[in-house]
Amino acid sequence: MSLSTASLSHAIFGSWLQGGVTGALRKLSGNRIPLWNPYLPTAARCRKPKADAGSERPRVVYFPSCASRTMGPARGDPEQDALPVKTAALLRKAGF
Repeated sequence: MSLSTASLSHAIFGSWLQGGVTGALRKLSGNRIPLWNPYLPTAARCRKPKADAGSERPRVVYFPSCASRTMGPARGDPEQDALPVKTAALLRKAGF
């Protein structure tokens, strides 16, 4: 929820205002609030990979970490697919 909120406010306010507001909030909190920067990840949107039940290809069980399931690409990153989606595509390409 925090990553979604930070991403939404970044889209509304822009980098300059977002940095100023979050910097002031961090200072007021005694540095308890994390420092915001424009490369902060967005919330991940992971799709459930399709299973090939009838396939003769070797099967793999992939357990992504909670960090890779929750953190998506940064705003403006040219690659917008989440890591688990990319990993599943790579495994399919490799024949699994």
